[in-house]
Amino acid sequence: MLSPGPTDTPMLNDPGRAATPVKMPALGALVDPGDVAALAAFLLGPHGKSITGQNYVICGGASL
Repeated sequence: MLSPGPTDTPMLNDPGRAATPVKMPALGALVDPGDVAALAAFLLGPHGKSITGQNYVICGGASL
């Protein structure tokens, strides 16, 4: 399972979110969607075939 935190997508710039500003993660940058996609590709590829039952939190330190 992939559990991305605050990810830099157009949704975060939606005017409907104006009342809920994004809190910057501890590492000082939002999660890059490419990083989430790269991990998904790895897990779905031949090198991820033996990885089971894991939850990968990609949050830039937001969960600290």
